[in-house]
Amino acid sequence: MKEIAERLYSLRNKNLQLKTDSLHFGADICDTMVEQNKLMRSLKAIIRQSDEKNERQIAPVIEALKTLEERIANSADAADARTEKKLEEIFSHLDDAGKAYSKGLCERLDRTVGAYDALLKKGHENLEFWSLSKKMIVFILTMLLLFQLSLNYKMKNELQGLHTQVSMIHSLYKGDTKYWFDPDNQMTYVETLKKELTYPMAWGNSPIRNFKKWKKAARAKVLECMMTPPKAAAAWDMEVLGEEQRDGYKAQKIAFNINAYSRITAYLLIPDGKGPFPTVNALHDHGAHLFIGKEKMIRPFFTPEEQDSPTKQVLCQEILDDADAWARQLYDNQYVGDYLAKHGYVVFSADAPMWGERGRKEGVDRNKYDLIAGNMMMLGRDLSAFMTYDDIASTEFLASLPMVDAKRIGCVGCSMGAYRSWMLSALSDRIKAGASICWMITTDAQLTRRFGRKENGGFANCIPGLRQYLDYPHIASLACPKPMLFINGTKDKLFPVPGVKDAFAEMHKVWKSQGADNLLDTELWEIPHSCGLKAQEKILEFLDRNLK
Repeated sequence: MKEIAERLYSLRNKNLQLKTDSLHFGADICDTMVEQNKLMRSLKAIIRQSDEKNERQIAPVIEALKTLEERIANSADAADARTEKKLEEIFSHLDDAGKAYSKGLCERLDRTVGAYDALLKKGHENLEFWSLSKKMIVFILTMLLLFQLSLNYKMKNELQGLHTQVSMIHSLYKGDTKYWFDPDNQMTYVETLKKELTYPMAWGNSPIRNFKKWKKAARAKVLECMMTPPKAAAAWDMEVLGEEQRDGYKAQKIAFNINAYSRITAYLLIPDGKGPFPTVNALHDHGAHLFIGKEKMIRPFFTPEEQDSPTKQVLCQEILDDADAWARQLYDNQYVGDYLAKHGYVVFSADAPMWGERGRKEGVDRNKYDLIAGNMMMLGRDLSAFMTYDDIASTEFLASLPMVDAKRIGCVGCSMGAYRSWMLSALSDRIKAGASICWMITTDAQLTRRFGRKENGGFANCIPGLRQYLDYPHIASLACPKPMLFINGTKDKLFPVPGVKDAFAEMHKVWKSQGADNLLDTELWEIPHSCGLKAQEKILEFLDRNLK
């Protein structure tokens, strides 16, 4: 009984505070409207006078309008912050007092917006009757009035934005969610949808208590959601197209059948000396830059045929320049694949579907990628899943090569390459250790407004229906008890830190449950979205510890 009384007292205090904040917000709006009415009267007086003092009188009005604009912007920002905070409290407590306040606030905002509509209508009516006898005055006053009207519309739109947020929360309480979209390309009922994600197949949520049986069932569910896989190639049929000796290792450009539909090119780096060697599947990033793929991980070189063709020479130089620029931008001017090859690893890298040579002929870009991905879904296939299926197939291909130690294969990647790395680690038993730099988060954090994240998702990591069963960290946990390295950046705007921490915590629960928490390394560094020299050194140390 005491706990109930304390709860009710707490809710009463919260409601009183919310009402106080609402009154302050309402007072700010009223003050703003009073000032706008004063300015409108000043404009009318100027028109009626029509004398030589008009210009001097107009100047302070313009200045006042500018001041008012700044005040409106500042007031709107402050009101938005206060409203967002209080709405979160309302949504958290779900009590009758909170519901009543939310409904009242919606109604007050509706009335405010209505008042602004009336003000705008009145301004238009007055404009029709004002004297237009002097051309200069007509011009100046027209500009002033347009400026004033734009301010009114701006304030109205901001109020409507606040109204939308409050209405969304209120509709959630009432159960009458609306099927429409907000400016951030999300459904206004996205919070409701997220609340319905219970992840019933996650370890600890699933009724399966035997870890091996759970892993088998969860992996099968992931593969089921990945829809129909590509048909396997009848044979790899590998061919060496070109070769180049580098510092301590040999670079080959090869071609092979990755599946029944595609014969692709790839880079293969082989250390000098006697193998078989530990091997790394180096998985390239996204970066909304599809012109190069494998060339992001291994410095490109070109076959005699490409070098002898005048038309291809231009393209070759463009590819090399682009790859070098990308290495400088994301990898501290060092190619990850070449760095690992110098330290005794066979390194392989291939283009993901629609990247590099697998998309360059069509001049593929981000929009075309999304279009093709949508068309693939119409065929009952998933382009993101095809990328993972190809990564699994390329790892099997690596295991067949004589210079590769099939028992010591790992994978690495940054950004989308990191996503590919933990997906591959989760779904392929060939992978013994995986490193992922700057790609791990929860769906809740990925699809939230709280962190100001604009890019929420994309076809490159979209597997239909999978989120009804497992979240990103749950899928990555299928790699348990393998050694895994995850590094994310506190300055990475694509992956908000709270979501990263939650994802890391979910994975640690799984590894800890299997007595393998020492094999899961999750780190937050003060870095942006990148894989610089320090991160590459960490990757090498991790691979040496687990593959050599």
